[in-house]
Amino acid sequence: SDEAEYFKNEERMKLFGNVLINDSINKIQTESDEAEYFKNEERMKLFGNVLINDSINKVQTESDEAEYFKNEERMKLFGNVLINDSINKVQTESDEAEYFKNEERMKLFGNVLINDSINKIQTESDEAEYFKNEERMKLFGNVLINDSINKVQTESDEAEYFKNEERMKLFGNVLINDSINKIQTESDEAEYFKNEERMKLFGNVLIN
Repeated sequence: SDEAEYFKNEERMKLFGNVLINDSINKIQTESDEAEYFKNEERMKLFGNVLINDSINKVQTESDEAEYFKNEERMKLFGNVLINDSINKVQTESDEAEYFKNEERMKLFGNVLINDSINKIQTESDEAEYFKNEERMKLFGNVLINDSINKVQTESDEAEYFKNEERMKLFGNVLINDSINKIQTESDEAEYFKNEERMKLFGNVLIN
Protein backbone atom coordinates (compact mmCIF):
# COMPACT_ATOMS: atom_id res chain seq x y z
CA SER A 1 0.00 0.00 0.00
CA ASP A 2 1.00 3.66 -0.22
CA GLU A 3 0.30 4.25 3.48
CA ALA A 4 -0.61 2.19 6.53
CA GLU A 5 -1.64 2.58 10.17
CA TYR A 6 -1.06 -0.22 12.70
CA PHE A 7 -2.94 -0.55 16.00
CA LYS A 8 -0.75 -2.96 17.98
CA ASN A 9 -3.04 -3.60 20.95
CA GLU A 10 -5.98 -4.37 18.66
CA GLU A 11 -3.83 -6.30 16.16
CA ARG A 12 -5.49 -4.28 13.47
CA MET A 13 -4.17 -2.30 10.53
CA LYS A 14 -5.51 0.16 7.99
CA LEU A 15 -4.04 0.37 4.50
CA PHE A 16 -4.42 3.28 2.08
CA GLY A 17 -3.71 3.64 -1.63
CA ASN A 18 -3.01 0.90 -4.16
CA VAL A 19 -3.59 -1.82 -1.59
CA LEU A 20 -2.49 -5.36 -2.52
CA ILE A 21 -3.10 -8.27 -0.15
CA ASN A 22 -1.98 -11.86 -0.78
CA ASP A 23 -3.41 -14.84 1.13
CA SER A 24 -0.72 -17.36 0.17
CA ILE A 25 -2.46 -20.26 1.92
CA ASN A 26 -5.83 -19.98 0.17
CA LYS A 27 -4.30 -18.51 -3.01
CA ILE A 28 -6.42 -15.35 -2.85
CA GLN A 29 -5.12 -12.01 -4.09
CA THR A 30 -6.95 -8.72 -3.53
CA GLU A 31 -6.61 -5.18 -4.84
CA SER A 32 -8.43 -2.13 -3.47
CA ASP A 33 -8.14 1.59 -2.75
CA GLU A 34 -8.27 1.01 1.01
CA ALA A 35 -8.42 -1.95 3.39
CA GLU A 36 -8.71 -2.82 7.05
CA TYR A 37 -7.19 -6.06 8.40
CA PHE A 38 -8.24 -7.66 11.70
CA LYS A 39 -5.42 -10.09 12.51
CA ASN A 40 -7.07 -11.99 15.39
CA GLU A 41 -10.21 -12.65 13.37
CA GLU A 42 -8.28 -13.21 10.13
CA ARG A 43 -10.81 -10.93 8.49
CA MET A 44 -10.40 -8.01 6.13
CA LYS A 45 -12.57 -5.25 4.74
CA LEU A 46 -11.82 -3.84 1.30
CA PHE A 47 -13.01 -0.47 -0.03
CA GLY A 48 -13.00 1.06 -3.50
CA ASN A 49 -12.38 -0.61 -6.85
CA VAL A 50 -12.10 -4.01 -5.23
CA LEU A 51 -10.64 -6.87 -7.29
CA ILE A 52 -10.35 -10.38 -5.87
CA ASN A 53 -8.71 -13.32 -7.61
CA ASP A 54 -9.26 -16.93 -6.49
CA SER A 55 -6.40 -18.52 -8.42
CA ILE A 56 -7.35 -22.08 -7.41
CA ASN A 57 -10.97 -22.03 -8.63
CA LYS A 58 -10.26 -19.51 -11.40
CA VAL A 59 -12.86 -17.04 -10.13
CA GLN A 60 -12.37 -13.27 -10.39
CA THR A 61 -14.60 -10.67 -8.73
CA GLU A 62 -15.08 -6.91 -8.93
CA SER A 63 -17.10 -4.80 -6.48
CA ASP A 64 -17.26 -1.46 -4.69
CA GLU A 65 -16.60 -3.06 -1.30
CA ALA A 66 -15.90 -6.54 0.07
CA GLU A 67 -15.33 -8.44 3.28
CA TYR A 68 -13.09 -11.52 3.32
CA PHE A 69 -13.18 -14.17 6.06
CA LYS A 70 -9.90 -16.05 5.67
CA ASN A 71 -10.58 -19.01 7.98
CA GLU A 72 -13.98 -19.67 6.44
CA GLU A 73 -12.71 -19.03 2.90
CA ARG A 74 -15.80 -16.89 2.40
CA MET A 75 -16.32 -13.42 1.02
CA LYS A 76 -19.13 -10.89 0.83
CA LEU A 77 -19.27 -8.44 -2.07
CA PHE A 78 -21.18 -5.16 -2.15
CA GLY A 79 -22.04 -2.75 -4.96
CA ASN A 80 -21.78 -3.28 -8.71
CA VAL A 81 -20.66 -6.86 -8.25
CA LEU A 82 -19.17 -8.71 -11.21
CA ILE A 83 -18.05 -12.35 -10.94
CA ASN A 84 -16.28 -14.28 -13.67
CA ASP A 85 -16.05 -18.09 -13.61
CA SER A 86 -13.34 -18.43 -16.25
CA ILE A 87 -13.47 -22.24 -16.31
CA ASN A 88 -17.20 -22.61 -17.07
CA LYS A 89 -17.38 -19.31 -18.97
CA VAL A 90 -20.13 -17.91 -16.73
CA GLN A 91 -20.30 -14.22 -15.85
CA THR A 92 -22.62 -12.72 -13.24
CA GLU A 93 -23.71 -9.21 -12.25
CA SER A 94 -25.60 -8.30 -9.06
CA ASP A 95 -25.98 -5.67 -6.34
CA GLU A 96 -24.48 -7.98 -3.70
CA ALA A 97 -23.02 -11.47 -3.55
CA GLU A 98 -21.57 -14.03 -1.17
CA TYR A 99 -18.91 -16.48 -2.37
CA PHE A 100 -18.10 -19.73 -0.55
CA LYS A 101 -14.69 -20.74 -1.88
CA ASN A 102 -14.50 -24.29 -0.49
CA GLU A 103 -17.96 -25.17 -1.75
CA GLU A 104 -17.43 -23.30 -5.03
CA ARG A 105 -20.87 -21.81 -4.50
CA MET A 106 -22.15 -18.27 -4.73
CA LYS A 107 -25.32 -16.43 -3.76
CA LEU A 108 -26.36 -13.37 -5.75
CA PHE A 109 -28.75 -10.64 -4.59
CA GLY A 110 -30.46 -7.78 -6.42
CA ASN A 111 -30.77 -7.19 -10.16
CA VAL A 112 -29.03 -10.45 -10.97
CA LEU A 113 -27.80 -11.04 -14.51
CA ILE A 114 -26.07 -14.28 -15.51
CA ASN A 115 -24.49 -15.00 -18.87
CA ASP A 116 -23.58 -18.54 -19.95
CA SER A 117 -21.36 -17.58 -22.87
CA ILE A 118 -20.88 -21.18 -24.05
CA ASN A 119 -24.57 -22.09 -24.40
CA LYS A 120 -25.63 -18.51 -25.21
CA ILE A 121 -28.10 -18.37 -22.31
CA GLN A 122 -28.78 -15.11 -20.45
CA THR A 123 -30.84 -14.90 -17.27
CA GLU A 124 -32.32 -12.13 -15.13
CA SER A 125 -33.74 -12.57 -11.62
CA ASP A 126 -34.07 -10.93 -8.22
CA GLU A 127 -31.79 -13.51 -6.58
CA ALA A 128 -29.78 -16.54 -7.65
CA GLU A 129 -27.56 -19.31 -6.35
CA TYR A 130 -24.78 -20.72 -8.54
CA PHE A 131 -23.18 -24.11 -7.89
CA LYS A 132 -19.91 -23.93 -9.84
CA ASN A 133 -18.84 -27.59 -9.64
CA GLU A 134 -22.28 -28.83 -10.67
CA GLU A 135 -22.65 -26.10 -13.31
CA ARG A 136 -26.15 -25.56 -11.94
CA MET A 137 -28.02 -22.45 -10.92
CA LYS A 138 -31.25 -21.62 -9.12
CA LEU A 139 -33.08 -18.40 -9.94
CA PHE A 140 -35.66 -16.66 -7.75
CA GLY A 141 -38.10 -13.82 -8.42
CA ASN A 142 -39.12 -12.30 -11.74
CA VAL A 143 -37.04 -14.80 -13.67
CA LEU A 144 -36.35 -14.12 -17.35
CA ILE A 145 -34.30 -16.55 -19.44
CA ASN A 146 -33.22 -15.96 -23.03
CA ASP A 147 -31.99 -18.76 -25.29
CA SER A 148 -30.44 -16.59 -27.97
CA ILE A 149 -29.63 -19.51 -30.26
CA ASN A 150 -33.13 -21.00 -30.48
CA LYS A 151 -34.84 -17.62 -29.98
CA VAL A 152 -36.83 -18.84 -26.99
CA GLN A 153 -37.63 -16.54 -24.05
CA THR A 154 -39.13 -17.67 -20.75
CA GLU A 155 -40.67 -15.95 -17.73
CA SER A 156 -41.36 -17.59 -14.37
CA ASP A 157 -41.37 -17.05 -10.62
CA GLU A 158 -38.46 -19.46 -10.12
CA ALA A 159 -36.21 -21.60 -12.29
CA GLU A 160 -33.38 -24.11 -12.15
CA TYR A 161 -30.82 -24.29 -14.96
CA PHE A 162 -28.60 -27.31 -15.57
CA LYS A 163 -25.78 -25.96 -17.72
CA ASN A 164 -24.16 -29.27 -18.76
CA GLU A 165 -27.49 -30.77 -19.79
CA GLU A 166 -28.70 -27.51 -21.35
CA ARG A 167 -31.96 -28.10 -19.51
CA MET A 168 -34.12 -25.88 -17.35
CA LYS A 169 -37.07 -26.26 -15.02
CA LEU A 170 -39.52 -23.38 -14.63
CA PHE A 171 -41.92 -22.87 -11.71
CA GLY A 172 -44.85 -20.51 -11.22
CA ASN A 173 -46.66 -18.36 -13.78
CA VAL A 174 -44.59 -19.76 -16.62
CA LEU A 175 -44.67 -17.97 -19.98
CA ILE A 176 -42.64 -19.25 -22.94
CA ASN A 177 -42.25 -17.48 -26.26
CA ASP A 178 -40.84 -19.25 -29.31
CA SER A 179 -40.25 -16.26 -31.55
CA ILE A 180 -39.19 -18.32 -34.58
CA ASN A 181 -42.28 -20.53 -34.72
CA LYS A 182 -44.56 -17.81 -33.28
CA ILE A 183 -45.77 -19.99 -30.40
CA GLN A 184 -46.56 -18.71 -26.90
CA THR A 185 -47.36 -20.95 -23.94
CA GLU A 186 -48.63 -20.46 -20.41
CA SER A 187 -48.45 -23.05 -17.61
CA ASP A 188 -47.88 -23.56 -13.90
CA GLU A 189 -44.60 -25.38 -14.51
CA ALA A 190 -42.43 -26.34 -17.46
CA GLU A 191 -39.25 -28.14 -18.45
CA TYR A 192 -37.23 -26.96 -21.44
CA PHE A 193 -34.63 -29.11 -23.22
CA LYS A 194 -32.49 -26.70 -25.23
CA ASN A 195 -30.56 -29.17 -27.41
CA GLU A 196 -33.70 -31.08 -28.34
CA GLU A 197 -35.73 -27.87 -28.75
CA ARG A 198 -38.42 -29.62 -26.72
CA MET A 199 -40.53 -28.55 -23.77
CA LYS A 200 -42.94 -30.13 -21.30
CA LEU A 201 -45.75 -28.05 -19.79
CA PHE A 202 -47.67 -28.84 -16.59
CA GLY A 203 -50.79 -27.32 -15.04
CA ASN A 204 -53.32 -24.94 -16.60
CA VAL A 205 -51.60 -25.17 -19.96
CA LEU A 206 -52.46 -22.69 -22.71
CA ILE A 207 -50.77 -22.80 -26.12
CA ASN A 208 -51.27 -20.10 -28.72
